[in-house]
Amino acid sequence: MMVGTEVSLEKPWVKFNETDESNIGNLIRAYHFEEGEIRFKKNIGADDFIIACLKKDKKWNYYSYYRGTKTYEMMLISEEIEKEITPPN
Repeated sequence: MMVGTEVSLEKPWVKFNETDESNIGNLIRAYHFEEGEIRFKKNIGADDFIIACLKKDKKWNYYSYYRGTKTYEMMLISEEIEKEITPPN
């Protein structure tokens, strides 16, 4: 979610499948982000997702998973944007 880019948060959360666990999970670990116990994704654009990871303390970490110039990349979502996100149920 780049600055100035509008995204839709209306789509539903989807629990990670095996491919997500492999592809996105590997990137989460490569970035040394906290994986959490349960992981969900929400499509917000063509190749852009919000990733939600439920931690042991029952709080959520949110990441932006997006197509970079050469490959997929991830970054933490700002606290300001986190306030607009409804966690998966």
